[in-house]
Amino acid sequence: MLFFLCFSTGSAQIGVKAGISFTDIIFKTHGQSSYLSYDNKGVIHNLPKLSYQLGLFLPMRLSHKWKVQAELLYANQGIDYSTDYLYDDITYKIDIHYLQLPFIIGYQFSDRPGSSTNLIFGLYVARKLNTNKKIEADGFFRNTEVENINNFDSGGILGMDHSRVYDFGRISFDFRISYSFRDMMKPISDYPQDYSFTPDKYARNVGIILSIGYLFNEESIKNETP
Repeated sequence: MLFFLCFSTGSAQIGVKAGISFTDIIFKTHGQSSYLSYDNKGVIHNLPKLSYQLGLFLPMRLSHKWKVQAELLYANQGIDYSTDYLYDDITYKIDIHYLQLPFIIGYQFSDRPGSSTNLIFGLYVARKLNTNKKIEADGFFRNTEVENINNFDSGGILGMDHSRVYDFGRISFDFRISYSFRDMMKPISDYPQDYSFTPDKYARNVGIILSIGYLFNEESIKNETP
């Protein structure tokens, strides 16, 4: 609703953006197996998962210093616990595909003719589209849906963006960090109880995103900075 409200005002310029992201799911101590089950044993959590985002954005300048921006994104997130051993390589990946709607507030702290740099912060909501878990090891292969991921996710965003006007239009560069406000998975209902500890219920999406965007309808924003 926020996205299309910005679009319907007629004063916003629509842009397209795409980027790469490094995503992960944060679990607390002893909590991982209750969400992923025993099939994640033997793999090592080394690096975040290389993911991506793409979609539309609509920035609106409220004043010389402040702007708001609504976005509509197709976002890939998840984990990659794949491990390389001497005699065998294990593949363990979870892909989660979301329709994500961030709403961003930007404060411009640097303005030069034809360019601007903003501190950005805001919120996002996301609707799960589909999921996939891929496991491959020692001749065994399984590709299944992950059933205990919640349909909705929400969280916060913090970062910076920089944009500059060129002869062919305005290009923007964006760096941001996102983090879930709520658990995005449910513990597995039939996971065996271990009486030596109580698993901590905590499963949050986290991402570091680098993106580039192109803004259409540039005429009205070429003079927004002195």
